[in-house]
Amino acid sequence: MEIRLRGHVANKGKAEGEALTSYKPFSFLQAEVSNGMVYQPGHEFHGKSIKDKVLVYATGCGPAGYHLFVLKNSIAAPKAIINLMPTYQQVGDAISAEIPMMYGFDINLFELIQTGDWVTIDADEGIISVKKKS
Repeated sequence: MEIRLRGHVANKGKAEGEALTSYKPFSFLQAEVSNGMVYQPGHEFHGKSIKDKVLVYATGCGPAGYHLFVLKNSIAAPKAIINLMPTYQQVGDAISAEIPMMYGFDINLFELIQTGDWVTIDADEGIISVKKKS
């Protein structure tokens, strides 16, 4: 089964990959530059790598500077980002790292997209497709 939805575009581009989902805010400063592993105790991403994932999380938290850009250049960044409501800093970071980013959906993303689902993001057209994991 494939689900399609429309959202707002923060940064254009296309990508697809396995979803990594968290209800909690996230800061890219918590991800290791070498492999994308997250070390933030109590967070759903703790002990998991964000590398090549489509990240689905509530919003950003804390300053991240240009850490997403550094992750991208070290090949440890996510393929795309989907938020409920991004911070201005997150949008700027996604643009500088050239990572597709969408936000602002009329449905509860966390009920629709779970970790392990396959997500295709077409931020040029403002469309997300979700294939549920088996």
